[in-house]
Formats: sequence, structure tokens, C-alpha cells
Amino acid sequence: MNKNIDIIANRLAVYNPDTNEIRFQAIQEITQEIILASLAETSFFNNAIFIGGTALRILYGLDRYSEDLDFHVVKKDTGFQWKSYLAMVKEKTIPYGYYLKTEDKSKPADIEKRAYITDKSICQKLKVNGPDENATTEVSIKLEYNSDPPTGCKIITRTLNYPISCVIKTMDLPSLFAGKCHALLCRNREKGRDWYDFLWLNTKNIEPNYNYLSSALNRRGPWEGRGIKADRNWLEKAVSAKINTLNIDAIKRDVIGFVSNLQKENVARWNKDILLSSVDTFHKNCLKRDKEKSRDDDFGR
Repeated sequence: MNKNIDIIANRLAVYNPDTNEIRFQAIQEITQEIILASLAETSFFNNAIFIGGTALRILYGLDRYSEDLDFHVVKKDTGFQWKSYLAMVKEKTIPYGYYLKTEDKSKPADIEKRAYITDKSICQKLKVNGPDENATTEVSIKLEYNSDPPTGCKIITRTLNYPISCVIKTMDLPSLFAGKCHALLCRNREKGRDWYDFLWLNTKNIEPNYNYLSSALNRRGPWEGRGIKADRNWLEKAVSAKINTLNIDAIKRDVIGFVSNLQKENVARWNKDILLSSVDTFHKNCLKRDKEKSRDDDFGR
């Protein structure tokens, strides 16, 4: 085993995986980090920011596994192509023991440019089996790049320290919170992962970036083109109404494979009352934050 594969093996050991499922999810996540670091060594982040559940997981410590790498542009770029970046990622991951297969599934007219990266070699070298031991174990990661996204997010930089130190452009938590609110309100299918992330973000004592949420709502989904100006009251009503339409069993099934055994027990207890109470918690957190801000403003006078 070469030195760089040892780096991956050591990183894998940190997860202390005690099941095939956790071990496989860990190697997927390690591969995501290596892909991000490879992209950071190119010009990719000159006009791209890392978003979504995997950004929450890798950059902010979200306690669930996430599958895909999602990005959107800083400035509109409908001419973006994955081809050159995929070639560079493929080259930069060879020293780590990868022999990636890459496929750009985008079409010129697509706003969302999708690509896929797969690899069998690293699992073979590290003797990692997937949840289904009878199937060929293959790392598989989807990359999605929104070339004409909503406006109004706050862009920041975060440092990724594995496998090398590099700087990643992303959104601040209020903007990521807004993106998650848009997803759970507007996605065509119900995803328990969106609701899990909403509950997690609701513990961070933040409010969504309403300008970014408004832009997203008016761009896509049931409120498209209606001139919605989201605020706290609008969001509380919209989320409560959405909860009352949810298939709770379906959203629990969606998220259960992405969380720890301890969190599986919490997800199993989900019902509409628990989710509705999270909206009440959100409201109370906002009021508490308003009081703290008012006190700080008075102190600064």
C-alpha cells in the first residue's frame, strides 16, 4: 500500500466503522473530500460555490451522511462544461489509488450540469464491502452544477484540511438554511433528509437568508413568478402547511439509511406533531434572538 492510500486507510479508521454500511459510507465521504480538494487545485472555485447537504456535512458538521456534491455559480455561466475539470480530478486522484470513471451527462441547454464519478479500485484495495456483499462495491458520486441559480446568498470561504489544506467557497449557514427551506417546500418528491437538515439547522440559532429564499421561491416551484417576499411569518405558515401534507413514513424511510443508530431511534419517533413543534421552536428561537439583538443594540448606544 503506498503512502497516499495509507492516508485514506488512516482516515477510514477515524470513523471507527462497525458495519459494512458505515464503512462504505465513510469511503464515499473520504472520496468526496478528495474530489473537492482536487477541484480546489484547479480554477473551479473561481466561479463556483459548494452547497447542499454534503456542504453542511463536510464543512459544518451535519450529523448525517450525504451522497452528492452540489455547486452553483457565483456569476451566471450557462456555458460551463465538466469535461476539463473531470479530467483534472481523474489525474489528481491517481496517487491516492483511484482509477476514476467519469461521465458528463450535461446537455448544452441544461441549467443544471450533471456529471458522475465512479470507482471500484479503492474499495478493492481497502477491502471495503458495500451494504450488499453480493454486489460489486463501487464508489459513486453525482456532481451537480447550477449554472443560473437564485441570487442573494452570502458567499464565504472555509478551509478543508483533508487530504490537503485548501480553500473552498461556500455559503454561510443562513443561506444554506434558506436553500434547505426551498428544497423541503418545493422539491417534487418528499425527502426526509431535507427535514432532518431543517431540524439540525434549527438548533443553530440562525434564521434563513430571506432574500435568497425569496429569489429561489420565485425562480422554481409552486410559487414561481408570484413575487413572493419571504419572511419569518411566511416561512412558518408555509412549513406548517407542508408538514400537514407529508407522508411521515415515507420521509422516515428516506433518511434512515443516512444516520447513526442513535439518530435512527430519533427518526423512528418522528410524527407530524414533532415536526410542527420544530416550527414553534424556530419561532421561539427567533424571538430570543430578537431580544438579544435589541439588548446588544441598547448596550452599544
